[in-house]
Amino acid sequence: MKRLSHKQQQWLLNKSRRELLRRKKRNKHKARNSLTNKSTVLQKDSVSCGNTYIATAPNNFSIRNNSDETVKYFSLVHSLIAKANPKDQIFFDFSHVENLTADAIMYIIALMNNDKKLNAFDIRCSGNIPASDAAKRLMEECGFYQYVRSRRFINRSTTNDRIKIHRGQQPENDFAKELCEFVWDKSQGVIDRLSTKRLFAVIIEMMYNACQHAYDIHSNPSMFGNWYSYAEDLDGIVRFVFFDTGLGIPSTIKKTLLEKAKDIIWDNDSGYIASALRGEHRTQTGNNYRGKGLPEILESVTDGSMRSLQIFSGKGVCYVEADGNIIEQNLEYTFKGTMYVWEISKGGVTTC
Repeated sequence: MKRLSHKQQQWLLNKSRRELLRRKKRNKHKARNSLTNKSTVLQKDSVSCGNTYIATAPNNFSIRNNSDETVKYFSLVHSLIAKANPKDQIFFDFSHVENLTADAIMYIIALMNNDKKLNAFDIRCSGNIPASDAAKRLMEECGFYQYVRSRRFINRSTTNDRIKIHRGQQPENDFAKELCEFVWDKSQGVIDRLSTKRLFAVIIEMMYNACQHAYDIHSNPSMFGNWYSYAEDLDGIVRFVFFDTGLGIPSTIKKTLLEKAKDIIWDNDSGYIASALRGEHRTQTGNNYRGKGLPEILESVTDGSMRSLQIFSGKGVCYVEADGNIIEQNLEYTFKGTMYVWEISKGGVTTC
């Protein structure tokens, strides 16, 4: 074999180096493509294999009828969302629900649509439906599936015995009028126009409170500000549910230094709600024209326009009886926002 010259050896060495460099580049490109494809697959797998937090709703899933257990459930869901990471999943297990009311459905809708972390991160929500036919039908008829997606066939038939859950952010005169006309229609004209005017004023005040976070202070740190409303025609009554997702009443009223000190030791949220109902100058703005909604509601109960009222906010619940007596009850877990549930008798009212 002929011996290569130094120049030829150098040429072959450079050629080998160039070929090696080309192979490295080619392999690096392949590796990059492979890594990209693998990352895509892993990303898809992380959705299905990430943590799934299951929240099983109580059998009696109702804020007004089973407040302690239902509020505890919502508190659990909020805690699961707080610790969930992107790509995790919150699974709402409604399979054991036998007794269901629209207030609980409304809160679930608000939670899924208004929770700030759920909206900011890719945290999925999924779930099943109740086995109970009555609970299943209520979810369909109250408008639950207008706010969530479902793979199953949903009966979209409308019913005239309820106004479906409606969401708003600003005061809506037309919707408030619709609620008043609903009462007038279901009472067959027995309820006088003065009562419906008072109802209109109360609803508009609630909407303004939700819009301005009740007392023009900072919004709820965990939920976007909205209001939700619903009405249903039942045997002899019309029931209303109104939910304000902003800061609750106990967090927005004006407190004395002594009251703030007492809050450190024990909860008195129901007392603050009762104080706001009585109109005891609790507005943080100091404006005389604000904070009149709750006292007007109380007056509507005492004069017979409403026959019952429940208010849930923070760790407090207030039940207003027909004579204006306010029953205060504390909750073990915090109810985020403020929910009003009241009834109007279709059999006639007494007005001032």
